[in-house]
Amino acid sequence: MKKQNPNQPRHDETIVPVKSGMKQQFDVPASLRTEGRDYSLKLVVLVLIALAVLALGVIFLLPGWVAEQTPAAEMAQEFASPLEPDLGAPEMSSEELEALSVEAEELLTQLLRQQGRLETQGAPDWASEDWQRYQTLFR
Repeated sequence: MKKQNPNQPRHDETIVPVKSGMKQQFDVPASLRTEGRDYSLKLVVLVLIALAVLALGVIFLLPGWVAEQTPAAEMAQEFASPLEPDLGAPEMSSEELEALSVEAEELLTQLLRQQGRLETQGAPDWASEDWQRYQTLFR
């Protein structure tokens, strides 16, 4: 047996259960109670199946539908057709021709950079048909 300190009073400890009353203080709001709700397992399964069908449709059907749309390359060819020269247009001055020449050189530089980036990304491999069309338009 443990010796007690003579300075401390001697007493017996008893544990008495106490009711806290917490349940009465914190009432659950009616919107959070689940007593009136009747969610069935069938409804949850149906919603999950519908979401799975939707996901599969997006994965498998949407790419085919998008591929059927008019490709941008065809639209670009329509606009890339050479324009008929306007015979009534006045002659350009040498300054205007020089400015257009500088602008054309800048555009050619940008086009060559773009072509280099596409080649480093392997465009001839993953876009062979489009790459041939791009090369034709580039020339």
